[in-house]
Amino acid sequence: DNNNISITTMNPPSDNSTGLVKPNKSWGAERQTASGGKGARGTIYLILFMVAVLVVSIIKTHRSSMMNVSPGNSSQFGNRPIQVNVRANHSNVALSRKSGNSFQFANRTVPVNEHGNHLDIISSREADNPSQSANQTVTVNEPAHCINYSPESIRASRVHWHVEAADANVSMYSLSPQHTLGVQITSLSGRSQEIMRKYVGRSALIQEQQKIMRNHSSNANSHPKMSNKRDNASAPDYDKYLGCASGQKPNGTAVVVVQNFYCANMWHALANIHGIWLLLQTAEIESATIILPREYGSPFKFPPKYIADVMYPLFVDRSNSGAHSQNCYEQILFMETPRYRPGPYWEYLKLRGKTCSKESPYMIMHFDFYTAARTATMELLGLQNAPNNTRPFVCYMSRRLRDERRRYFSPQLQTVVEEAIDTWAKRNDGLVAFDRLEFDENVPFEEQVERSRQCSVLFGPHGAGLGHMLWMESGGSVIEIGDKSECAAYFGEMASWYGHSYTCLSEFNGHGISQSQKGGIYQSLNVTLLLKVLDDVVSKELAHIS
Repeated sequence: DNNNISITTMNPPSDNSTGLVKPNKSWGAERQTASGGKGARGTIYLILFMVAVLVVSIIKTHRSSMMNVSPGNSSQFGNRPIQVNVRANHSNVALSRKSGNSFQFANRTVPVNEHGNHLDIISSREADNPSQSANQTVTVNEPAHCINYSPESIRASRVHWHVEAADANVSMYSLSPQHTLGVQITSLSGRSQEIMRKYVGRSALIQEQQKIMRNHSSNANSHPKMSNKRDNASAPDYDKYLGCASGQKPNGTAVVVVQNFYCANMWHALANIHGIWLLLQTAEIESATIILPREYGSPFKFPPKYIADVMYPLFVDRSNSGAHSQNCYEQILFMETPRYRPGPYWEYLKLRGKTCSKESPYMIMHFDFYTAARTATMELLGLQNAPNNTRPFVCYMSRRLRDERRRYFSPQLQTVVEEAIDTWAKRNDGLVAFDRLEFDENVPFEEQVERSRQCSVLFGPHGAGLGHMLWMESGGSVIEIGDKSECAAYFGEMASWYGHSYTCLSEFNGHGISQSQKGGIYQSLNVTLLLKVLDDVVSKELAHIS
């Protein structure tokens, strides 16, 4: 579904210094004639009419918001520019989103009325000729999720209530459209473990959420439901961290995670880590005290073993001590899903094909995570200096070391493919640098980051290793060997989030890709086509460098 933002502008003259509509002599004379010589009364009627329109828009049953529009050649969603075309005269107006739901037009506040997936903004703009009035329409086409999924939007749709018996506040956030729920519990006075578990433990929150849904709260009905599970796979057992001992005062913030937060699989861990980052951004918490349980969290290892060991500065203080003698947290946050893998990444993948502009809140959110994650990692590992590549650096992400060859080539096909890639690398030795990446748990994670960040072109079979595009400088290229179902999501979507170009081999006629039903082992592949695609991508890289 698209959000078509239609802006109809009507152009009486304005006083730019005050932002108030102010008739000049010619416009006032016209108003005087129309009102039988009572220009002041006509002005009052106009003001009353505008106020009535604003009031009606606010009380409508559908959601309203405000938008800032001002003359110019560009506009903004978040902090990034976007072009908005005025179709009447092919000029531009600037469209910018302020924090929260407050928007303005040329210093005047105007309503935005939502009709299904259409947002109609009716406002006034200074015309090029103040004596003329014209109707113009501006349309911005964005799929619904492009607008609705940012920390600000998620925060605006939270469900929040106070639990008097526990003297605690509870907030719930929909971190993805259907499956990932974020929860924030704030203890105000430090009630006992028994009291806290009784009134804000999992069973209590499930009941309260169901009650709110029965009362037809629009926000609550759009949220994922809390899970009955406490398996540390899809939903954490946070109850054990609730409450304080007698005389304790709650302090600090604990984030309770599930096992995929700390695991070897790059994709699974990254999806979970991104979800926790988004939850903290949404809850406006700069830094947590500790990540729990300790087997998945604080203190983190150095040298790093898994991706969480380099990402922890996104969540906790760089001291990394995780020191907290016992429970009694002022805030506890966690995310969960009724499915196996929590994290918005999993659901966002289904949105491929509904492309968001780079300036949309959704894409800005993902790029902000990419920037924060990459910066924190490079600083922690002392790799702040960008790679000094004077030619394309091509990396082949091999899955040769994977157990049972899952999503890799059969022994016969492996020989053909790898010999062809080696021959290609030797033939282009003067034009490109080449590295074969074969990562498993025996390769130190620091080395994995250092080698991956050199890549300007990353290619290989579908698999978690392609997630190492996170370490590449934005603007790289990713080529995936996979079937259409695999290329419909996952790494193509990730590449767009991080600013990389993306190519899937199965998008070409004659790709020749076939897989075994068991284990997804590739049985055939058009190797000549693979090398041609690689040549084309490298040619673009060379043109960019030159």
